[in-house]
Amino acid sequence: MWLLLFLLLPLTLMTLMMVVVVVVVVVVVRAGQWMRLDMSPRVMSETHASRNNLPHSHVIAK
Repeated sequence: MWLLLFLLLPLTLMTLMMVVVVVVVVVVVRAGQWMRLDMSPRVMSETHASRNNLPHSHVIAK
């Protein structure tokens, strides 16, 4: 029983860390895109106008 826990604990921690890292990266990238969009009002208005046509916001941000 204890051996199983000691084997599973590192795997669980590694999986949790990977999930946390992925979430943090996604949030940082999204925040960076929104900051760039906010700095240029022309792109911001275009994004609002064409958001209904293009569901992928990261395509517009480039």
